[in-house]
Amino acid sequence: MQKLITLSFLLFGVSLCVTAQEITRHIAVTGSAEIIVPPDELELEITLTQQHSKGNHSTFEELESKFFQTLARHGIAKDEVYFGNPQYYWYYWWSHRRYHRGQKSYRLRLDADTDFMALMQDLDFEGVQTVRITDSSNEEIQKLRKEVKIAAVKAAKDKASYMLEAVDEKLGNLLTMTEVEDNGWRWRNQNVISNVSMESRGGDSDIAQVAEIKLRYEVKAQFAIAE
Repeated sequence: MQKLITLSFLLFGVSLCVTAQEITRHIAVTGSAEIIVPPDELELEITLTQQHSKGNHSTFEELESKFFQTLARHGIAKDEVYFGNPQYYWYYWWSHRRYHRGQKSYRLRLDADTDFMALMQDLDFEGVQTVRITDSSNEEIQKLRKEVKIAAVKAAKDKASYMLEAVDEKLGNLLTMTEVEDNGWRWRNQNVISNVSMESRGGDSDIAQVAEIKLRYEVKAQFAIAE
């Protein structure tokens, strides 16, 4: 008899838990926000390859000299340029020690004072094989990330509120919130749309127009529906 009474209390307790869960009405939404940030610094990787065309018998050392002279005219000192893959320098030397056409990759950082297009035009000579952007940054990126995250949370709350108003309900307290796993950074992509698009932080330099950074965040939130 005692076992029967104990079992009855356990079943009654489970029933109360299930009932409590069922009466907690809630709404689940996703909020997102984004901002376009102009970079104030770029990293370039430039690859030089010795050419052996008709009438061109210059050495790789001469090609390098012309390359560094071009950079110097744009205020970029030789000591600001570093080997593209320093950890593999030994491999580069071994692989090319008998190669008749020298090739090297260099990396350098450009700030907002650089006339980017003028530099690209001056680097348009035989021997410059490739120029590519490997990185971009903005000194206020951490502050802007925080602002975008706050905007995404507010967007989730606003979204839940107006959706409930459409069915004559009111927003209650926050139940759960989860940040969608993402690095929060990407090259500008016109195919992704957010709830909130913050005002772009414009930049006037050439660099700011080359590789804009998009900061975008999403959160998933559950709000109780007020009784």
